[in-house]
Amino acid sequence: MANPPPPIRIVSSLDDVATALQDLNINATAQFELLECKYRAKVALETSFNLMLDESIQRIDQELKPIEDSIAALRVLVRIPDKQIQHTGPALQQRNRGLVHCVYLCPLFPIEPEFEIAGHVGQRVPYQLAYGTQQERDDAAARDRRAQRALWETKLRIMEVRQSILKQQKFEMMARMRAEL
Repeated sequence: MANPPPPIRIVSSLDDVATALQDLNINATAQFELLECKYRAKVALETSFNLMLDESIQRIDQELKPIEDSIAALRVLVRIPDKQIQHTGPALQQRNRGLVHCVYLCPLFPIEPEFEIAGHVGQRVPYQLAYGTQQERDDAAARDRRAQRALWETKLRIMEVRQSILKQQKFEMMARMRAEL
């Protein structure tokens, strides 16, 4: 009949290890030094592993910080009333003046093109007069504000998706790395 395996002992320090070795009648210095060397290697491995994990998490957090700041700023911008959105782009008086000149590329068009006729289609190039009334200028400004808000909303959605992806990566990395350790 085979001998039963020795009982499992839980140790938390090298002194506990020394006591456990004496109980098992392991008195040779070489055996004890081997166990101490293994313990040091385990501690060094755990320390390096935790340092690597902490630096990886820190890198993700550094990438998340500006994204979270941008999300906060965009949420504020999206809630601004239309009348408070600053006008961007050229002045409304200069807008919608139509084409000043039109040059068609060669060789698709004749060397002496007619600027009022689109050569390959035969249709007149549309020319639009400048906004003549205040209502037309106000409508143009309203379209600009709607476009600006749509741009902010799109950026906000993209940033939120990026943020969720990074948070998911962080969570998965922590779970998998802890399982590996």
